[in-house]
Amino acid sequence: MSDKEFVGPPVDTISERHEAGEVSRRGLLLRPLGYFGIAIVWFVLTVVVLALLAAIPYAILQQGDLASSPGVAKFKDPGEVVAALIALPIVAVMFGAVICLLLVGSFSLFILSLIAFSRSLRPSFAKERLTTTRWTSEAIGPVRAGNLLSAAAGSGGPLSAYREVLDKQSLSLIPVRRTKFSGAVTALMFFAFVPSGAIVLASTILGLAYLVTVAWVTWPVTGPTAVVWAVVSTALTVVGVWRVHRAYLRNVAKQFAQPTV
Repeated sequence: MSDKEFVGPPVDTISERHEAGEVSRRGLLLRPLGYFGIAIVWFVLTVVVLALLAAIPYAILQQGDLASSPGVAKFKDPGEVVAALIALPIVAVMFGAVICLLLVGSFSLFILSLIAFSRSLRPSFAKERLTTTRWTSEAIGPVRAGNLLSAAAGSGGPLSAYREVLDKQSLSLIPVRRTKFSGAVTALMFFAFVPSGAIVLASTILGLAYLVTVAWVTWPVTGPTAVVWAVVSTALTVVGVWRVHRAYLRNVAKQFAQPTV
């Protein structure tokens, strides 16, 4: 389903002044609190993701090292080795998603919240909306309910007009007035929440780089062998970042070519 502007029946509680973009006096007083609260939420989520990435090597080092951990001893069994090799790409995808999607997505929304909060305090923005929303069927999110609800209500039911929204996810906090900086942060948000196959593949490479680095550092590998593993980690990271950058540019060109409502 391609993105397009949602058209539905009017909502009586929305005034013509609000539809035109002006903000009520109550809205002017409350929206700084709202944006500040949202910023706190996304900041906490960003910290949680960073803590998760740091928790694994920290937990290993607290027990001594990876080489002496109970799980490594099982690798003498060929079956365990095969199971580990099968699980490695799956775990790499998971950590790649944490690094590239969850971390970038949380941090970008934190920055967009701060942008909206700072603008809500400036008189020059008092008579206009600060953020808008993109509805898209390609974004990460819960299962869509549009087909089910509209089918239950009938093709001519009141919910059928909202099928486009119910079938999609919303990407909010998009600045109405876009600068180079806010546009770049918005692009990062699209990158994280509307990922392409290329983004998932590139993030998997970074996830593998993270796992390899944690493994040889906490083993710990020393001497000339450490240099070899450091080169491997660096190579995986460089390739991953390069692939992420290419996927990011393609994603930006696609998302900014679509309408925002």
